[in-house]
Amino acid sequence: MNFKTETAKKILFVGVVFTTFVLFVIACVYDVTTDNEYLFNEVVDAMGDEEKSVEESSAEEIVSEEPSEEESSEEASEESKSDESFMAGATKGSLEGVYVNSPHCFVYNATDNVILYEKNAYDSCYPASVTKLLTAAVALEYVPIETVFKVGSEINMVGYNSSMAYISEGQSFTLKDLLYALLLPSGNDAAHTIAVGTSRYLYGDGMTNEEAVAKFMELCHEKLAEIGAYNTNFSGPDGYHHDDHYTTAYDMMLISLYATSFEEIVTACGTYKYYCKSVEGDSMGWLNSNPLMKEHGQYYCPLVTGLKTGSTDEAGKCLAITAEKNGKKLYIVILGAPNVDVRNTDMLEIIHSVFGYCPS
Repeated sequence: MNFKTETAKKILFVGVVFTTFVLFVIACVYDVTTDNEYLFNEVVDAMGDEEKSVEESSAEEIVSEEPSEEESSEEASEESKSDESFMAGATKGSLEGVYVNSPHCFVYNATDNVILYEKNAYDSCYPASVTKLLTAAVALEYVPIETVFKVGSEINMVGYNSSMAYISEGQSFTLKDLLYALLLPSGNDAAHTIAVGTSRYLYGDGMTNEEAVAKFMELCHEKLAEIGAYNTNFSGPDGYHHDDHYTTAYDMMLISLYATSFEEIVTACGTYKYYCKSVEGDSMGWLNSNPLMKEHGQYYCPLVTGLKTGSTDEAGKCLAITAEKNGKKLYIVILGAPNVDVRNTDMLEIIHSVFGYCPS
Protein backbone atom coordinates (compact mmCIF):
# COMPACT_ATOMS: atom_id res chain seq x y z
CA MET A 1 0.00 0.00 0.00
CA ASN A 2 2.78 2.31 0.91
CA PHE A 3 4.63 1.23 -2.20
CA LYS A 4 1.64 2.09 -4.41
CA THR A 5 1.14 5.39 -2.73
CA GLU A 6 4.78 6.27 -3.12
CA THR A 7 4.70 5.29 -6.79
CA ALA A 8 1.56 7.36 -7.41
CA LYS A 9 3.24 10.38 -5.82
CA LYS A 10 6.28 9.93 -8.02
CA ILE A 11 4.12 9.63 -11.13
CA LEU A 12 2.16 12.71 -10.10
CA PHE A 13 5.39 14.62 -9.45
CA VAL A 14 6.82 13.61 -12.82
CA GLY A 15 3.55 14.60 -14.48
CA VAL A 16 3.60 17.99 -12.80
CA VAL A 17 7.25 18.53 -13.73
CA PHE A 18 6.61 17.44 -17.32
CA THR A 19 3.52 19.61 -17.58
CA THR A 20 5.45 22.53 -16.13
CA PHE A 21 8.27 21.93 -18.60
CA VAL A 22 5.86 21.73 -21.52
CA LEU A 23 4.16 24.92 -20.42
CA PHE A 24 7.55 26.57 -20.00
CA VAL A 25 8.60 25.52 -23.51
CA ILE A 26 5.31 26.73 -24.96
CA ALA A 27 5.71 30.02 -23.13
CA CYS A 28 9.27 30.41 -24.40
CA VAL A 29 8.24 29.60 -27.94
CA TYR A 30 5.38 32.09 -27.69
CA ASP A 31 7.68 34.77 -26.30
CA VAL A 32 10.26 34.20 -29.01
CA THR A 33 7.57 34.19 -31.69
CA THR A 34 6.04 37.31 -30.25
CA ASP A 35 9.42 38.99 -30.01
CA ASN A 36 10.25 37.99 -33.56
CA GLU A 37 6.89 39.15 -34.77
CA TYR A 38 7.42 42.46 -32.96
CA LEU A 39 10.91 42.73 -34.44
CA PHE A 40 9.57 41.89 -37.91
CA ASN A 41 6.86 44.48 -37.55
CA GLU A 42 9.49 47.01 -36.48
CA VAL A 43 11.58 46.20 -39.56
CA VAL A 44 8.55 46.41 -41.82
CA ASP A 45 7.52 49.66 -40.18
CA ALA A 46 11.05 50.96 -40.53
CA MET A 47 11.10 49.95 -44.19
CA GLY A 48 7.72 51.54 -44.60
CA ASP A 49 8.93 54.70 -42.91
CA GLU A 50 12.02 54.76 -45.12
CA GLU A 51 9.88 54.23 -48.22
CA LYS A 52 7.52 56.91 -47.03
CA SER A 53 10.50 59.14 -46.34
CA VAL A 54 11.75 58.55 -49.88
CA GLU A 55 8.30 59.34 -51.25
CA GLU A 56 8.06 62.46 -49.13
CA SER A 57 11.58 63.41 -50.19
CA SER A 58 10.62 62.91 -53.83
CA ALA A 59 7.45 64.86 -53.26
CA GLU A 60 9.51 67.63 -51.69
CA GLU A 61 11.77 67.59 -54.74
CA ILE A 62 8.75 67.73 -57.02
CA VAL A 63 7.30 70.53 -54.94
CA SER A 64 10.59 72.36 -55.22
CA GLU A 65 10.44 71.87 -58.98
CA GLU A 66 6.80 72.92 -59.15
CA PRO A 67 6.39 75.71 -56.58
CA SER A 68 3.13 76.49 -54.92
CA GLU A 69 0.80 79.04 -56.47
CA GLU A 70 1.94 81.61 -53.92
CA GLU A 71 5.63 80.93 -54.67
CA SER A 72 4.95 80.90 -58.41
CA SER A 73 3.19 84.23 -58.11
CA GLU A 74 6.09 85.71 -56.14
CA GLU A 75 8.64 84.37 -58.64
CA ALA A 76 6.62 85.58 -61.60
CA SER A 77 6.34 89.06 -60.15
CA GLU A 78 10.07 89.01 -59.35
CA GLU A 79 11.10 87.80 -62.79
CA SER A 80 8.89 90.00 -64.89
CA LYS A 81 8.58 93.72 -64.82
CA SER A 82 4.97 93.74 -65.96
CA ASP A 83 2.57 96.47 -64.94
CA GLU A 84 2.81 94.71 -61.56
CA SER A 85 6.06 96.72 -61.38
CA PHE A 86 5.40 99.61 -63.75
CA MET A 87 2.29 101.54 -62.77
CA ALA A 88 1.23 98.84 -60.30
CA GLY A 89 -1.74 100.08 -58.29
CA ALA A 90 -1.88 103.34 -60.24
CA THR A 91 -4.94 105.47 -59.61
CA LYS A 92 -6.82 107.46 -62.25
CA GLY A 93 -6.56 111.22 -62.28
CA SER A 94 -7.46 113.87 -64.83
CA LEU A 95 -6.07 116.83 -66.76
CA GLU A 96 -8.02 120.04 -66.38
CA GLY A 97 -8.74 122.10 -69.48
CA VAL A 98 -6.67 120.01 -71.88
CA TYR A 99 -7.78 118.80 -75.29
CA VAL A 100 -5.23 116.54 -76.96
CA ASN A 101 -5.41 116.67 -80.75
CA SER A 102 -3.00 113.81 -81.37
CA PRO A 103 -4.78 110.47 -81.89
CA HIS A 104 -2.89 108.40 -79.28
CA CYS A 105 -1.78 109.65 -75.89
CA PHE A 106 -0.87 108.39 -72.42
CA VAL A 107 0.11 110.63 -69.49
CA TYR A 108 1.52 109.29 -66.23
CA ASN A 109 2.59 111.00 -63.02
CA ALA A 110 5.34 108.61 -61.92
CA THR A 111 5.95 110.30 -58.57
CA ASP A 112 2.38 109.88 -57.33
CA ASN A 113 1.60 106.78 -59.43
CA VAL A 114 -1.36 108.40 -61.14
CA ILE A 115 -2.55 107.87 -64.71
CA LEU A 116 -3.59 111.38 -65.68
CA TYR A 117 -4.85 110.91 -69.21
CA GLU A 118 -5.50 108.25 -71.84
CA LYS A 119 -6.64 108.68 -75.42
CA ASN A 120 -6.90 105.63 -77.67
CA ALA A 121 -4.08 104.31 -75.51
CA TYR A 122 -4.78 100.65 -76.26
CA ASP A 123 -5.29 100.98 -80.01
CA SER A 124 -2.58 99.68 -82.30
CA CYS A 125 -0.34 102.23 -84.01
CA TYR A 126 3.23 102.64 -85.24
CA PRO A 127 6.00 103.94 -82.94
CA ALA A 128 8.70 104.83 -85.51
CA SER A 129 12.03 105.61 -83.80
CA VAL A 130 10.61 105.67 -80.28
CA THR A 131 11.36 101.96 -80.73
CA LYS A 132 15.01 102.77 -80.02
CA LEU A 133 14.31 103.13 -76.29
CA LEU A 134 13.83 99.37 -76.16
CA THR A 135 16.90 98.73 -78.32
CA ALA A 136 19.05 100.76 -75.92
CA ALA A 137 17.63 99.11 -72.81
CA VAL A 138 17.94 95.53 -74.07
CA ALA A 139 21.56 96.14 -75.08
CA LEU A 140 22.34 97.50 -71.61
CA GLU A 141 20.59 94.52 -70.07
CA TYR A 142 23.24 92.20 -71.51
CA VAL A 143 26.37 94.16 -72.43
CA PRO A 144 28.75 96.24 -70.26
CA ILE A 145 28.61 99.86 -71.36
CA GLU A 146 32.35 100.14 -72.10
CA THR A 147 32.27 97.15 -74.48
CA VAL A 148 33.66 98.11 -77.90
CA PHE A 149 31.63 97.28 -81.01
CA LYS A 150 33.14 97.49 -84.48
CA VAL A 151 30.85 98.90 -87.14
CA GLY A 152 30.42 96.36 -89.92
CA SER A 153 28.36 95.67 -93.00
CA GLU A 154 25.19 95.55 -90.88
CA ILE A 155 24.82 99.29 -91.49
CA ASN A 156 23.93 98.38 -95.09
CA MET A 157 20.69 96.88 -93.72
CA VAL A 158 19.42 100.38 -92.94
CA GLY A 159 16.32 101.39 -94.90
CA TYR A 160 16.10 104.11 -97.51
CA ASN A 161 15.93 107.70 -96.24
CA SER A 162 16.65 106.65 -92.64
CA SER A 163 17.76 108.98 -89.89
CA MET A 164 21.50 108.41 -89.43
CA ALA A 165 24.35 108.98 -87.00
CA TYR A 166 26.77 108.57 -89.93
CA ILE A 167 29.04 106.03 -88.33
CA SER A 168 31.15 104.18 -90.89
CA GLU A 169 32.14 100.59 -91.50
CA GLY A 170 35.48 99.88 -89.85
CA GLN A 171 35.04 102.39 -87.03
CA SER A 172 34.88 101.13 -83.44
CA PHE A 173 32.87 102.68 -80.61
CA THR A 174 32.00 101.82 -77.04
CA LEU A 175 28.41 100.87 -76.40
CA LYS A 176 28.14 104.11 -74.43
CA ASP A 177 29.01 106.22 -77.48
CA LEU A 178 26.72 104.15 -79.70
CA LEU A 179 23.83 104.82 -77.31
CA TYR A 180 24.26 108.53 -77.93
CA ALA A 181 24.44 107.85 -81.68
CA LEU A 182 21.20 105.89 -81.33
CA LEU A 183 19.21 108.22 -79.07
CA LEU A 184 20.26 111.76 -80.07
CA PRO A 185 20.28 111.88 -83.89
CA SER A 186 18.20 108.67 -83.93
CA GLY A 187 20.74 106.74 -85.97
CA ASN A 188 19.32 103.67 -87.65
CA ASP A 189 22.91 102.72 -88.46
CA ALA A 190 23.73 102.76 -84.74
CA ALA A 191 20.62 100.66 -84.03
CA HIS A 192 21.83 97.89 -86.32
CA THR A 193 25.39 97.99 -85.00
CA ILE A 194 24.08 97.72 -81.43
CA ALA A 195 21.74 94.85 -82.34
CA VAL A 196 24.41 92.86 -84.18
CA GLY A 197 27.09 93.66 -81.62
CA THR A 198 24.89 92.57 -78.71
CA SER A 199 24.00 89.23 -80.33
CA ARG A 200 27.59 88.45 -81.23
CA TYR A 201 28.73 89.44 -77.75
CA LEU A 202 26.27 86.93 -76.29
CA TYR A 203 26.32 84.12 -78.84
CA GLY A 204 29.59 84.40 -80.78
CA ASP A 205 30.75 85.83 -84.08
CA GLY A 206 29.49 83.04 -86.31
CA MET A 207 26.12 84.61 -87.09
CA THR A 208 25.31 86.56 -90.24
CA ASN A 209 24.04 90.11 -89.85
CA GLU A 210 20.49 88.94 -90.47
CA GLU A 211 20.77 86.14 -87.92
CA ALA A 212 22.26 88.49 -85.34
CA VAL A 213 19.48 91.07 -85.77
CA ALA A 214 16.85 88.32 -85.57
CA LYS A 215 18.42 87.01 -82.35
CA PHE A 216 18.45 90.51 -80.88
CA MET A 217 14.77 90.94 -81.71
CA GLU A 218 14.06 87.69 -79.84
CA LEU A 219 15.63 89.29 -76.77
CA CYS A 220 13.48 92.38 -77.33
CA HIS A 221 10.31 90.32 -77.49
CA GLU A 222 11.23 88.43 -74.35
CA LYS A 223 11.59 91.75 -72.57
CA LEU A 224 8.32 93.08 -74.00
CA ALA A 225 6.53 90.07 -72.53
CA GLU A 226 8.27 90.54 -69.18
CA ILE A 227 7.22 94.17 -68.82
CA GLY A 228 3.65 93.47 -69.91
CA ALA A 229 3.78 95.13 -73.35
CA TYR A 230 1.62 92.40 -74.83
CA ASN A 231 0.24 94.42 -77.74
CA THR A 232 3.62 95.32 -79.20
CA ASN A 233 5.57 93.61 -81.97
CA PHE A 234 8.85 95.01 -83.22
CA SER A 235 10.27 93.73 -86.52
CA GLY A 236 13.57 95.61 -86.26
CA PRO A 237 15.78 97.55 -83.83
CA ASP A 238 15.31 101.00 -85.39
CA GLY A 239 11.56 101.50 -85.91
CA TYR A 240 11.82 101.76 -89.69
CA HIS A 241 8.31 101.20 -90.99
CA HIS A 242 7.00 97.69 -91.36
CA ASP A 243 3.35 96.68 -91.16
CA ASP A 244 4.22 94.17 -88.42
CA HIS A 245 6.07 96.75 -86.33
CA TYR A 246 3.43 98.18 -84.00
CA THR A 247 2.62 99.12 -80.43
CA THR A 248 0.10 101.08 -78.33
CA ALA A 249 0.50 104.27 -76.32
CA TYR A 250 0.07 102.21 -73.14
CA ASP A 251 2.77 99.72 -74.15
CA MET A 252 5.05 102.56 -75.19
CA MET A 253 4.64 103.99 -71.70
CA LEU A 254 5.76 100.66 -70.23
CA ILE A 255 8.76 100.65 -72.56
CA SER A 256 9.60 104.23 -71.54
CA LEU A 257 9.45 103.33 -67.86
CA TYR A 258 11.60 100.27 -68.44
CA ALA A 259 14.15 102.23 -70.48
CA THR A 260 14.49 104.94 -67.85
CA SER A 261 15.29 102.32 -65.24
CA PHE A 262 18.76 102.52 -66.81
CA GLU A 263 20.59 105.62 -65.66
CA GLU A 264 22.72 105.55 -68.81
CA ILE A 265 19.60 106.05 -70.94
CA VAL A 266 18.30 108.83 -68.69
CA THR A 267 21.64 110.61 -69.02
CA ALA A 268 21.88 110.14 -72.79
CA CYS A 269 18.31 111.23 -73.49
CA GLY A 270 18.80 114.28 -71.27
CA THR A 271 21.85 115.42 -73.26
CA TYR A 272 21.42 117.91 -76.09
CA LYS A 273 24.96 117.82 -77.56
CA TYR A 274 27.43 114.97 -77.42
CA TYR A 275 30.95 114.64 -78.77
CA CYS A 276 33.18 111.57 -78.84
CA LYS A 277 35.93 109.85 -80.77
CA SER A 278 35.98 106.42 -82.27
CA VAL A 279 38.64 104.01 -81.04
CA GLU A 280 40.52 104.88 -84.22
CA GLY A 281 40.45 108.58 -83.32
CA ASP A 282 37.66 109.88 -85.58
CA SER A 283 35.78 112.83 -84.04
CA MET A 284 32.00 112.53 -83.93
CA GLY A 285 29.23 114.79 -82.64
CA TRP A 286 25.45 114.55 -82.41
CA LEU A 287 22.51 116.80 -81.47
CA ASN A 288 19.33 115.65 -79.75
CA SER A 289 16.35 115.54 -82.14
CA ASN A 290 13.88 116.38 -79.34
CA PRO A 291 12.56 119.90 -80.14
CA LEU A 292 11.39 120.44 -76.55
CA MET A 293 15.03 120.29 -75.49
CA LYS A 294 16.37 122.74 -78.09
CA GLU A 295 17.22 125.88 -76.14
CA HIS A 296 15.77 129.03 -77.76
CA GLY A 297 13.75 126.84 -80.11
CA GLN A 298 10.03 127.34 -80.77
CA TYR A 299 8.96 124.46 -78.51
CA TYR A 300 11.69 124.60 -75.88
CA CYS A 301 10.65 123.72 -72.34
CA PRO A 302 13.34 123.51 -69.63
CA LEU A 303 11.14 121.17 -67.59
CA VAL A 304 11.63 118.45 -70.22
CA THR A 305 14.44 116.12 -69.18
CA GLY A 306 14.53 113.63 -72.07
CA LEU A 307 13.29 110.77 -74.04
CA LYS A 308 12.77 110.04 -77.72
CA THR A 309 11.30 111.27 -80.99
CA GLY A 310 9.98 109.22 -83.90
CA SER A 311 8.64 109.94 -87.36
CA THR A 312 7.64 108.05 -90.49
CA ASP A 313 4.93 108.71 -93.05
CA GLU A 314 2.92 105.79 -91.68
CA ALA A 315 3.56 106.42 -87.97
CA GLY A 316 3.09 110.17 -88.08
CA LYS A 317 4.91 112.31 -85.55
CA CYS A 318 5.69 110.49 -82.31
CA LEU A 319 7.33 111.55 -79.07
CA ALA A 320 7.87 110.19 -75.59
CA ILE A 321 9.10 112.70 -73.00
CA THR A 322 9.92 113.02 -69.34
CA ALA A 323 9.46 116.31 -67.50
CA GLU A 324 10.16 117.27 -63.89
CA LYS A 325 9.32 120.06 -61.50
CA ASN A 326 9.61 120.27 -57.70
CA GLY A 327 10.45 116.58 -57.44
CA LYS A 328 7.46 115.44 -59.50
CA LYS A 329 8.21 113.35 -62.59
CA LEU A 330 5.87 113.24 -65.57
CA TYR A 331 5.87 110.83 -68.53
CA ILE A 332 3.99 111.61 -71.75
CA VAL A 333 3.65 109.43 -74.85
CA ILE A 334 2.10 110.82 -78.03
CA LEU A 335 1.87 108.70 -81.18
CA GLY A 336 0.44 109.35 -84.63
CA ALA A 337 0.22 113.15 -84.61
CA PRO A 338 -0.40 114.62 -88.09
CA ASN A 339 2.52 117.05 -87.82
CA VAL A 340 5.20 118.24 -85.38
CA ASP A 341 3.25 121.34 -84.40
CA VAL A 342 0.23 119.34 -83.21
CA ARG A 343 2.47 116.88 -81.38
CA ASN A 344 4.65 119.49 -79.70
CA THR A 345 1.74 121.78 -78.82
CA ASP A 346 -0.11 118.87 -77.22
CA MET A 347 3.01 118.10 -75.19
CA LEU A 348 3.35 121.67 -73.96
CA GLU A 349 -0.36 121.91 -73.10
CA ILE A 350 -0.13 118.76 -70.99
CA ILE A 351 3.00 119.98 -69.21
CA HIS A 352 1.32 123.33 -68.55
CA SER A 353 -1.76 121.60 -67.14
CA VAL A 354 0.28 119.44 -64.75
CA PHE A 355 2.98 121.88 -63.66
CA GLY A 356 1.16 125.19 -64.02
CA TYR A 357 3.50 126.64 -66.62
CA CYS A 358 6.43 125.81 -68.86
CA PRO A 359 8.93 128.68 -68.72
CA SER A 360 10.64 129.55 -71.98
